[in-house]
Amino acid sequence: MAEKRSSMKNKREQQRKKAAKARRVRRTLLVITEFLLVCALSICCYAVSILNTMQRSTINQKEIYVATFANNGDNDQQEEAQTATTEPQSKEQEKESEKSGEQESVPESSSAKPGSVINVSEVTQATTVDDILSHQETVNGYWNILLVGVDARDQANLGGGNGVQSDVMMICSINVKTKEVKLVSIYRDTLLKMYSRDEFDLANSEFAKGSDTDMISMINMNLDLQIQDVVVVNWAALIRVIDAIGGIYLDITPEEVEKGYITGYITEIEEATGIWQPQLEQAGYQLCNGVYAVAYCRNRYTTGMDMGRTSRQREVIDKMLQQAKVASPSALLTAVRYACPNINTTLSNDELFALAADVNSYSITDTEGFPYTYDLTLGTLGVFGVKDSLVCTDLAGDVKKLHTYLFGDDGYEPSQTVKDISYTIQKAFGVGQ
Repeated sequence: MAEKRSSMKNKREQQRKKAAKARRVRRTLLVITEFLLVCALSICCYAVSILNTMQRSTINQKEIYVATFANNGDNDQQEEAQTATTEPQSKEQEKESEKSGEQESVPESSSAKPGSVINVSEVTQATTVDDILSHQETVNGYWNILLVGVDARDQANLGGGNGVQSDVMMICSINVKTKEVKLVSIYRDTLLKMYSRDEFDLANSEFAKGSDTDMISMINMNLDLQIQDVVVVNWAALIRVIDAIGGIYLDITPEEVEKGYITGYITEIEEATGIWQPQLEQAGYQLCNGVYAVAYCRNRYTTGMDMGRTSRQREVIDKMLQQAKVASPSALLTAVRYACPNINTTLSNDELFALAADVNSYSITDTEGFPYTYDLTLGTLGVFGVKDSLVCTDLAGDVKKLHTYLFGDDGYEPSQTVKDISYTIQKAFGVGQ
């Protein structure tokens, strides 16, 4: 009997040892598998980075117009900014700069561009946030990025042209030292001077008829800015990022649901992107997925028209930043990986990952819309052959207010180029004189 119990005990001990060995083997295999998956993920990210860099190579070879500040309150910084943005120039560009510098009058047909032109490919790329911000510190202590949201259905049209509409045009201004962020929406129907062609048109037509770098140049020229970087996103990119970070909370009004303003956009977005969600059925403050959030910020049929829509767009970005701060590192990594195939940007993937990793350092302190002074009635007159525009009645004055708002520069004086554009608009419409 005792011998039988001893045999069973030995058998159980052998089974226990085999089970323990099997567990060790499984753990080892799991560790090896995880290691291989991490390696594969790293290789994929590196491959995507190379592919995106190759895709952006044709974009980054283009030149953009950079305004020369008339007065930015700091002579040393002004000299640094001009030095950073005026090299190198071709002989033709130098001649053009000399000619434009000689102009003192305000000819309404003037197409002079007395700023400077830089090659986007020459902007140094960095791999850490501190390096990125340190590189941009020569531009008045602020890093300004143009955010463009488009209705492009595919990657091929993210560079502009082909009639692709830029419904979102937003200046993201980052204070290098404090990392405080201000957002300024440019109303898409604002009548401005085009950079790619010598005519006035709706602001969003520069992207539709030109390119992303033409859009940067147009905004720099009309607003006396020195933007060098752009991020163009389509609906799919925004949806994927919002979904990856867990959605955002928005207050959906009964009017938006009952009158079909949100639901109609949801259907259109789903058909365009192939990303399907159950239809939104109730109003109220609620957690919204990416499809709902994009529909919310595209709506312009409730109070406020396009001005109200741009306010909702800035709200969505603010909510995304707040949600990103509490999201896990893996969620942020997923967001960037999903976004990369659906964006077009002058930033490298390393810079995008660095910015995502440092998301907790940023805070959106304020948002506004531009221009400040406008008349919608005048836009129906068809002046310059453009109808249904938003006419800025004092562009020079609004540019001065913009620089005070963004950079705290109370003594800013608009450039002669901005004064020329402002004068031409005022004379054409008979206002502000």
